[in-house]
Amino acid sequence: FKKINLSKHSDKKQKELIFVGRLIKGKSVLNIIYAVSQINNISLTIIGDGPEKKKIERLILYKNLQNKIKLEGFCNNSVILKRLNNFDAFIADHKFYEFPKTILEAIKSGLPIILNKKPSADLYEFKKLNIIWTDGTVNSYKKEIQKFINNNYDNKSISKNNYYVIKSLLDTNINYYD
Repeated sequence: FKKINLSKHSDKKQKELIFVGRLIKGKSVLNIIYAVSQINNISLTIIGDGPEKKKIERLILYKNLQNKIKLEGFCNNSVILKRLNNFDAFIADHKFYEFPKTILEAIKSGLPIILNKKPSADLYEFKKLNIIWTDGTVNSYKKEIQKFINNNYDNKSISKNNYYVIKSLLDTNINYYD
């Protein structure tokens, strides 16, 4: 785990969110798109491919969001890891009881995480993390994104805490079984 850079982008007027994941019903970005479409000074980059891609493309065109939301399709993981530092926060919505690898990568890059609370909030891995939780609805995403844009969260503290929590979870010198 390398040291993270917490000084990026903090003074930018336009905040940039990133979603990375397979575009399937269980990881839908539709509510996130609707929320972002209603907020100024925010953009969203979606990296991923899957059966929901056409539906997302149609929604972006229908709502005329091509200048606000970029749908990039599949991207090599090593390229994604290099690009994460260009964004202000990672955003996701998933219906699986899991700790996604993409969240781990975003935390390693120093990004705050905006995520729907159910079903994952009760997982052990999330217990000590500072996540910006939503209830998964459009209005909830909109509210939390606006609070994020207005700097209502201490993003540097969130990022630093999350980085050290994950680092300690991955520390191979700690024996959790005694």
